Parts: sequence; C-alpha cells; structure tokens
Amino acid sequence: MNKKCFVYIYDANEIYLEKLNFSTLPRSVVSYLDSKKKSPKFFQSQIAWYYLCKVLDEEFKYDLTKLVFSLEKHKKPRIEGVHFSISHSNDLIAFCVGNSPCSIDIELMKARDFSKLTKKLTEIPMDVTQPESFYRKWCAGECLFKLGEEEKNYSLSFYKTKDSNLNAYMLCVCSNDALEMKSSLTTTRC
Repeated sequence: MNKKCFVYIYDANEIYLEKLNFSTLPRSVVSYLDSKKKSPKFFQSQIAWYYLCKVLDEEFKYDLTKLVFSLEKHKKPRIEGVHFSISHSNDLIAFCVGNSPCSIDIELMKARDFSKLTKKLTEIPMDVTQPESFYRKWCAGECLFKLGEEEKNYSLSFYKTKDSNLNAYMLCVCSNDALEMKSSLTTTRC
C-alpha cells in the first residue's frame, strides 16, 4: 500500500457550529479547546479539531476512546500514534493526516508590510516585492517549524485555493508521502 498524506480544507463560512456534536470529542481535546476559549481563533480551532477527530474516527477507524493527547515543545498538540498538523487563516481551516510525519500551513494572501514580517524570518531569504513568493516562503517556514527535528529530507508542496468570499490563500504541505486532497474547494498546485 502506498503511503499517503490526506489534506482536508474547510471553509468556516459553510459550517454551522450548532450542527456539530462536540460531545463526541475526547475529553482531552475538549480540555485543550477550553484552554483556547479566549483566543480570537477559537472558532477555527473548534472546527479543525472536530473534523480531525471525525476523520480519525470515520476514515482511519481510530478508536477515539484510546486517544492519548499531549502538548509538546512550543505547545504543539500531539496524538500518540497519529501524524497530523492543523492550520487556519481567516475563513479556511486545513489539516493533514499521514502515515509519517507531516505538516501544513495555510495563509490568506493579503496586503501586508512584508518588510516587517521578513525581519521575523531571517533564516529564510525573502523577496518582499512579490506577495506570492513571500507567502510560499512564509508557509514553508511554518511547515518546517512544525516538523521541528523531523524536518530533514521532506518535500514541500504548494497550492492556491479560495474561500467562498473568493479570498486567495497559499497552502503548503510538508510530507514525503503522496498527497491526496480531500476538499470541496478548488485547489490548484503552484
């Protein structure tokens, strides 16, 4: 069987929280989400974790009652025996689940002061005049940071997608496994 990394993308504008049954989430995930209630991105975190657990349960047949959840260095969430990564930006929520270490980052490509942001990423050479180039490098840096020590020898794949409001996003996935997109949104490799 080929190893795969499955990529899921959801548009928060198309999701109604009241229709999601959060009582199905493992207690440790609920506790983690409770700790993020004051975060401005709480809504997106809820959706991401709800759908991640749903995918693990329904598609991967993972027994959620045996889920061992913890926080690693930099407060990165970890589920024992599961390779996954979560990202959200503006209205899009993305996560990946793979057979081996993987990471994902999604960013709304909006006008910003690129020169200020590039100072934060001194280890990644930036072209601040081209927004798409900037976002490719920004997302790559985020993906490699999420992998931490495991970042060596992994390939990066880039995609562009749009939310229901037609905002453009850059998506980067880091994995050595074959990628399979599981999204209703139109997503093109770039």
